[in-house]
Amino acid sequence: MDSAARKWSITEQLALISDDSVLEQIQRFIAKKLRGVAEAEISDEEIAEFDRHHAAYMRGDLKGISGKESVKRLRKAQVRDEAL
Repeated sequence: MDSAARKWSITEQLALISDDSVLEQIQRFIAKKLRGVAEAEISDEEIAEFDRHHAAYMRGDLKGISGKESVKRLRKAQVRDEAL
């Protein structure tokens, strides 16, 4: 699984967590890992791309997909990646 797919998978898993204490633990863990990481590591191009996608989503040009569909797509991509 490549980095982008792994991040997407983690995002999908986070969306399913409803326990605030677990979310707080995850947030503290991430903050601890990111301590010292400069915000500059996110390029201006990446920020612009995010802004374009967000604007398209807000206009209704992009639609979200269900968690089930996300997992299905990730598994399909993983099988494809492993075949390479």
